[in-house]
Amino acid sequence: MSTRDSRPHVVAIKAALEVALGADRVYDYGKVPGADNNPGTLPHIYVLPAVERRTGALRRAGAYAKSSGWRVSVRAVGRTPDECRWALSRISLALDEARLTIGGDLTTPIQYESGQAPEPDDGKFSALEIYTYVV
Repeated sequence: MSTRDSRPHVVAIKAALEVALGADRVYDYGKVPGADNNPGTLPHIYVLPAVERRTGALRRAGAYAKSSGWRVSVRAVGRTPDECRWALSRISLALDEARLTIGGDLTTPIQYESGQAPEPDDGKFSALEIYTYVV
């Protein structure tokens, strides 16, 4: 599978987050129990990862680059700012400087890029962490 296909990236990121937070706290957008008309009870604390390709440096017209850059954003949701901060610490534990295997290739160490502190969000609190890597 190509490293330009986001699916194996999402699988690897979610697996790393599930180790640090528990499988019952890592969801895709639109799949959280108790939200968006999904059956179940809304978890007290959960995270929502998203993976997308990053823009790279301009290359010569005929050049081919084997590697590609990726950005991971993880939204942490909790009932209080402190629950968000706990989730942020677990996200950092899972991703910061980690190297993951994606499509048989090892990523560069995952680097923290930026984040947003917990703030009110639809009756809960949410925060955001953003990381980057190349594979």
